[in-house]
Amino acid sequence: MTSTAPAGDVVGAPVSADDGLVRAYRDRTPGSAASFEAARRVLPGGETRAVTTYPPYPVVMAEGHGARLTDVDGHSYLDLVNNYTAMVHGSAFAPVTDAVAELLPRGFAFASPHPYQVALAELLAARVPSVHRVRFTNSGTEAALLAARIASRATGRRRLLMFDGAYHGSAALFLPGSPDVVRAPWNDLDAVAAVLGQPDHGIAAVFAEPFLGAGGVRPAMPGFLAAVADLARDHDVLFVLDEVQGLRNGPGGEQGRLGLTPGPDAARQDHRWRFPDRRGRRPDGPARAHRRGPDARLRRARGDLQRPSGRRRGWRHDPAAPRRGGDLTAQRRSGCARRADSCGRGLGRLPGRGHPGGLDHERAPGRSRTAG
Repeated sequence: MTSTAPAGDVVGAPVSADDGLVRAYRDRTPGSAASFEAARRVLPGGETRAVTTYPPYPVVMAEGHGARLTDVDGHSYLDLVNNYTAMVHGSAFAPVTDAVAELLPRGFAFASPHPYQVALAELLAARVPSVHRVRFTNSGTEAALLAARIASRATGRRRLLMFDGAYHGSAALFLPGSPDVVRAPWNDLDAVAAVLGQPDHGIAAVFAEPFLGAGGVRPAMPGFLAAVADLARDHDVLFVLDEVQGLRNGPGGEQGRLGLTPGPDAARQDHRWRFPDRRGRRPDGPARAHRRGPDARLRRARGDLQRPSGRRRGWRHDPAAPRRGGDLTAQRRSGCARRADSCGRGLGRLPGRGHPGGLDHERAPGRSRTAG
């Protein structure tokens, strides 16, 4: 529904004055109504997440255990959302609560590195083949902004290619109408090729989800993401796979289930020399794909991307790809880690102001998970 009422009156307004379902809802949830009204006095719109707000007011939850939630009126609900996949184990999962209770007496927030931070990063890198280094962020939006800024810095371009219906965050860069975003229809490889085929496309990275989360949980057609990744590589464009939701689908994320490697395989480019050196110099010329060595051998062994001879398109995705590769995986991870060293060392020193790490979103050309 739409409304022409002032913004302050939209949230909390009844859908219809004579709607029997709304009346029944209000009669059943007076505690939620009172709690939400109190929230509106101190929180803009009564919530900090737009996705959890709906008229006449949202149910206010008091606690949760496993797959069951209880609201402030004492009603029980079956939780099919799991905080949008973040609570993959359900609420108050005993091993998690026990681990948190054990750590709290030791302190839980420090203005310094911490061994558990390193341990978690090592675990993620071990589980997801495309991940070599991890940058923790406070939200998926922040992670996507950082990825966009890194892509802009690495390529010297600022525009992003995204898909209709995709959601990469609530920042202005990712919202409809952003001048730095070009959109293509989901599952339309011809549209992607048309954009990247333009000599002056200005695209720094293709952002994609393994499935459209907010866009209706629509999966990619078989082979589509692999073909997009290779198109991006062929046009010297980075490929960013946003796994804010998909990472929980397995130890290796949805990319592992699909046999994708969005990092070194999908964007097999040595961007080490594309970053300015200490004197601010950036060598001319495009970064070329690594078509030899462990990267290419692994691609051939896995069959991630197969191009029929003499054809521009017609990509096939091999469902057995994740089961192959053998020792080439270790070779690729080692080689790519070495290539990323100089690039990674520079990312922590991106010039900017207003942030201790030098990552200034305010001044980023494209407004900066990876996801994940």
